[in-house]
Amino acid sequence: MTLSYPNQTTREEKLKHAHTVKELMLNRYDTAVIAIGIYGSLGAGTDLPYSDIEMHVIVDDTVEPKDFEFVWHHYKMEINLRSEQELLQDAKLVDEMWPITNGSLIRVMPLYDPRKYFERVKQQAILTMQQTEPFKNMVKQFMVHDLYETFGKIRGNMEVGNRSFIPLGAVDLVWEISVVIGLMNRQSFTTRARAIEEALNMPSLPAGYSDLAAQVLNGTLHDIDKIYASCERLWSGLNAWCEANGIHYRTEHVPLENMFK
Repeated sequence: MTLSYPNQTTREEKLKHAHTVKELMLNRYDTAVIAIGIYGSLGAGTDLPYSDIEMHVIVDDTVEPKDFEFVWHHYKMEINLRSEQELLQDAKLVDEMWPITNGSLIRVMPLYDPRKYFERVKQQAILTMQQTEPFKNMVKQFMVHDLYETFGKIRGNMEVGNRSFIPLGAVDLVWEISVVIGLMNRQSFTTRARAIEEALNMPSLPAGYSDLAAQVLNGTLHDIDKIYASCERLWSGLNAWCEANGIHYRTEHVPLENMFK
């Protein structure tokens, strides 16, 4: 038996329910509400029939920040109560998921915003995007925390004959490098689902990315030897690309001075 949910809804239906939530929040919190807006694909205007509804509710210090996630009618809803300073502070930060999460700061559809709060957040996020060092530092961290381990698993499983892992490893590798590409180019994705295809259109790419990304997007992952060779080429291209951009993540000594600060 095929379940009827989740099922398709129109953009107009989603917006109607978002406005209902807005009124509920204003009635519940009254003058404590500073701004209410929609983010995610619905806020950016790229929503699909099965997209969820994600909302920022900005409140003053009399309301405790908290998150709500639930399924209401046909919709998955996420409502984030945030303090006025919290979102502004988020707009100053660059973390590993910045290419995915930054859209929630710069692409917000205001439903209630008498003080132009979301425009202030957007302008702060744009100022952050003009810096280079925070993004380079995060690429270095991503290489150490994630990509070095991911490629080690690909190479290790190939060497011990666990060939069935290689297609999965290739998908992981392309996804993680897509995030690094977003960081290096200081560009965010419109949605996580389009990260790979949007990364392909960014100005600076490591050699080998386009080839393996195309295989992942097309689902042509049956030739294990070909996929593995593409992974090796991309790994070499990624490291050369990092070096060319002044990112050196390997060290010749144990960083004791950082460990024992």
